[in-house]
Formats: sequence, C-alpha cells, structure tokens
Amino acid sequence: MSKQLFFIFCLQIASFGAFSQMQFGVKVGANFANVSHSSLTTSQFTSYHFGVFERILLGKKWDAQIDFLCSHKGYNYSSSKVSGEITLNYVEVPFKLLYKINDNFSIGGGPYLGYALSGNRTASDGTGKFIAFNRGDYNRVDFGLNGTVATRLYKSVELSAFYNYGFSNLHKINDLQTGLFANNRVFGVSLSMGLYQQ
Repeated sequence: MSKQLFFIFCLQIASFGAFSQMQFGVKVGANFANVSHSSLTTSQFTSYHFGVFERILLGKKWDAQIDFLCSHKGYNYSSSKVSGEITLNYVEVPFKLLYKINDNFSIGGGPYLGYALSGNRTASDGTGKFIAFNRGDYNRVDFGLNGTVATRLYKSVELSAFYNYGFSNLHKINDLQTGLFANNRVFGVSLSMGLYQQ
C-alpha cells in the first residue's frame, strides 16, 4: 500500500505543472545526514543525492519545484555494547514553493516523500546485514518537511542548501514500553543546472 501511495503522490505533483511554463534540469549534491533517535547516540553520516528537477514558473515572485532524487541517507550509531553504521537508499520527491527575493536569490520549502529501496546495517563487532524492510524492523516510507535557500551562480546554474526534517518513524517497533523511534534529519547542498525550458 505504501508503494502505491508514493507513486500516486509523484503523479499528482508532476501533473501540477502540466499547463504552466516549466524548466527541466539535473541536480547533484551532498547529504550530511543523521537521525533523532530515542535510545542510541548517533553522529553525522556524509553521503550524496542526485536526480532531476522540474521547476514551474508561476510568476515574477513565485516558482514551484519538484525534485525526483536518489538520496543516500543514514547515521553512525553507538551504544554501550556496539557501534556501527546504518545506510538507507531512497527514491525521494521533495516539493518546494519558492519565493524569489530577487533574480538571483530565493527561499522556500514544502513537503517531501521518500521510499526506501534498500538498506544496510554494519557493526564494529564484524556483523552486518541487509535491512529487511518487509519482514524486519525498518519502514520504507519517509516523509517530512524541507526548507531551502538558493542562489543563481550563472544563467541556469544554481547552488542551494536545504534541510529535511523527517516525521516518519524509521522503526516498525514502536510500542508503549520501548518507545523506539528514529527520524531522519538531513542538511544538504546541491548544484543544479537547467537543461530545457518550455
């Protein structure tokens, strides 16, 4: 069911600009990921994202942008017994409403939705395994809010910084006794280039 909802969300967002002036391009950047965790001490995990974007030109002061990204998230963790690394590979769709302060600078934000395709867990004791989403302890769907600031470097080349604040609990186990939860927190920088406009 979560997979169907994810693709419905993508189609609805993509159709938003069907009758508007649009720009298409590519995007690549770095993720500085972590989580807010209920029981583990965690630290930053540096990774990457890449994909394409569609920008819908709404007027002189407003644009809307949809990104379709492969985003690599995760975190380093430690406890009294073991330390290690969690990595999660998402297809992610952020939607942003952008306010153009001037021709070269904009700010904005909106919701994002991600769907995990794969994941790995490694530990300092030498153990490690693929994360089993269907049977195991992690959810595939991630959702939350994103905020961004962007500046134009040259014509259709843009540098942006963003922050994703996840609401979805990554853990399937979340009973009243343990209260186990982990929420994605990602700061990132992106370089994007518009390739085509209609």
